[in-house]
Amino acid sequence: MLELGSWKDNRSYQECFAEGWIEGWFEGWKEGKIESIKLLIREGVSLEEIAQSLRLPLNLVEKVALLTKGKED
Repeated sequence: MLELGSWKDNRSYQECFAEGWIEGWFEGWKEGKIESIKLLIREGVSLEEIAQSLRLPLNLVEKVALLTKGKED
């Protein structure tokens, strides 16, 4: 019988797996930053301080603040 080896050794699989892993990691990173922004806003930290502390652009922090204003988690 012809032995094709493990499908995990397939280059296409490995590339797709790596791409999916990177995308998943990045999504988790973004969600973590957004949750950190929300928490710091609730604690009364200024948007400028949040941006500086988290090393994020101020306009991104402002957008998150606007989108979550008045919403409770």
